[in-house]
Amino acid sequence: MSRLIAKILLTVFMIPFAALVYLISFSVIYNWNAARGKWYADPVIVLSGVIAWLTIATYWIFVWRSQVVWTTPRVTLTFLLAIVSAATSTVIAKLVRLVVQDDSTSNFIGTTLCPILWLIGTVLVWRESAEERAARITNAGGDALTCPVCGYNLTGLSEPRCPECGTKFTLSDLFARQPSRATIAQDREIAG
Repeated sequence: MSRLIAKILLTVFMIPFAALVYLISFSVIYNWNAARGKWYADPVIVLSGVIAWLTIATYWIFVWRSQVVWTTPRVTLTFLLAIVSAATSTVIAKLVRLVVQDDSTSNFIGTTLCPILWLIGTVLVWRESAEERAARITNAGGDALTCPVCGYNLTGLSEPRCPECGTKFTLSDLFARQPSRATIAQDREIAG
């Protein structure tokens, strides 16, 4: 199994793992409060949600840390996404509270929505830029042919069609659209 497939499978297992963490933390906090003769549903729900979110964030960063080029803007945006997703989920929870008139339901929705928004944001922020992709391909051996649409490595294939996204190319178009070759062509135009 390749590392990428392993990372994808670990990512798929993250959501059920986070749900299990949420249920365990809810149960522990609930039983601890019940043993003390107290029961406050909302703090238990919120605290369990925070624990699950921290678990998701740690897990997500741990799995994908080596695939992301950690620039200062990317790190800053990742932290800002945490703040924005918390604020957005809080607003949505308050709107749900107005509609359903139930604090427990709105708190559950807010604490569940927050990590989902953060995950969606990090997928967009952590996405590889065209420059990073070109550098990665060059570092991996600039002779590799990659799909100009999705970046799939086409080296060794017998036809100019990407098996990942299905895009077809002529050989000359495929060669011309390679990042390292495009940079060389631009350098020649500037020099020439």
